[in-house]
Amino acid sequence: MTLSDPYRATLVVGVGSVGTMCIVALLMASDDNPLLLEVKQANASVLEPYAGKSAYSNHGQRVVVGQRLMRAASDMMLGWPVANLGGRHFYVRQLRDMKISAIIETMEPETMRIYGKLCGWDLARAHA
Repeated sequence: MTLSDPYRATLVVGVGSVGTMCIVALLMASDDNPLLLEVKQANASVLEPYAGKSAYSNHGQRVVVGQRLMRAASDMMLGWPVANLGGRHFYVRQLRDMKISAIIETMEPETMRIYGKLCGWDLARAHA
């Protein structure tokens, strides 16, 4: 996320979010602690034509339930609005840029093997 002026933020989304609505909300606590929330539009799953319709009528709920299943520790702000928002479905999460990556260029072969195994385990868990 980049701040281009005090009132506007630009968020670069992933490929799956192109063309969907995304809103970033800055909330300030009484002690001036900021809370950034991301409100993202949730469309029908691309797997619906193959796997059938979701058990959830709200696509935001489908995303939230899936995120809670995949993550060992979920975002406590993760949720979905139940109000009718013009026929669109949304989910809400805390906006935190916590993406980190290992420096694989400096890894010894055994460390790289262990790292690859952990990455594979994590990916398998997320897709199970």
